[in-house]
Amino acid sequence: MNQLRRIPLFPLGSPLLPDAVMPLHIFEQRYRQLIADLSGLPGQEQAFGVIAIRSGREVGTDHENALYEIGTLAQIRGIQPYADGRFDIMTIGGERFILRELHDDQEYFTADVEIIGEELGADPFPIADKVRLRFDRYREIIQMESSVDQLSTDPSQLSWEVAGGMLLDLDERQSILAENNVTARLTLERQLLHRELGLLAEIPSLPAFDPRQLPMSAN
Repeated sequence: MNQLRRIPLFPLGSPLLPDAVMPLHIFEQRYRQLIADLSGLPGQEQAFGVIAIRSGREVGTDHENALYEIGTLAQIRGIQPYADGRFDIMTIGGERFILRELHDDQEYFTADVEIIGEELGADPFPIADKVRLRFDRYREIIQMESSVDQLSTDPSQLSWEVAGGMLLDLDERQSILAENNVTARLTLERQLLHRELGLLAEIPSLPAFDPRQLPMSAN
């Protein structure tokens, strides 16, 4: 086991993917305090853990069982304070972590987490080429307007771009996040794209979808 690290925790209704941009509107007192505490730290230390709630919008009394095991560090890139104590913040997904122990002894949750890496697996480039072709077709069919016109040639980066661009349910998105092997992650995405392309072939037309226009998350 790697060394554990204590971090502030921010449970949300959906996971944050590495390299994904996530705006948040902070209005609850406990998360106002979290941002206030982080804002006094050096820039590279202004981070908290985002972890998905298995069901619902709140973490109840059975704290740890209410949360998925794998989350992502959210690095703060901008803070806009308001006079009434609210904040708008901009974050970007960083390293993934595994939740080892949850603590609720202060205003907001904290957790002991282990940072996890990933392995490439057995030659991810052939499967990456197949995923890239299928995802391009997927984007074409759903008329996705994306800031990523040219998909990455790096298999790991590509896997996160594809995960961020697909319309998936919570368990599927979390399964992608939890997969440490890049080849296995891309294989899972290829299977999901195969399924989605089959379903889309049965639909005559779809309105344009722009993932950048999703509403700002609120705590």
